[in-house]
Amino acid sequence: MPAEENKAIFRRYVEEVPNQGNLDVADEIVGRYVAHQADGATLERGPEDVKRFTEEYRSAFPDWRISIDEQIAEGDKVVNRVTLRGTHQRQFRRRAARLGRCMWGPPTFSRSCLPAFAGSSNGGLLAPSPACRSVLPQTAYGILL
Repeated sequence: MPAEENKAIFRRYVEEVPNQGNLDVADEIVGRYVAHQADGATLERGPEDVKRFTEEYRSAFPDWRISIDEQIAEGDKVVNRVTLRGTHQRQFRRRAARLGRCMWGPPTFSRSCLPAFAGSSNGGLLAPSPACRSVLPQTAYGILL
């Protein structure tokens, strides 16, 4: 899949899932993936996890918005520099609300593995392939809390 299409898929994900709360889109564009944690562990994730994370963030930060500041793509890899903004109004992962406006900007890295879904109705952004990885710097979110 061309790099521009991969960038468009990520833009659609950001606009529709976290920004608009249209969680059904996660089923369309997110497949199984591996998330790398700050402690070095890796966890297999999927659309259901994306939905749960999105609901957690939107509950604690009802005005949560993600903007894509920059995208760089080559082949099946996309790097996104994003800014997340929201007002911390409810408890989030055992942390009390600060009732203040927050802004943080972790980079995200993703790999589109759509060829793994050839002939499948799931056009997932990330496919269930050992070669497919999503590097999500979990510690970057800690800056906020």
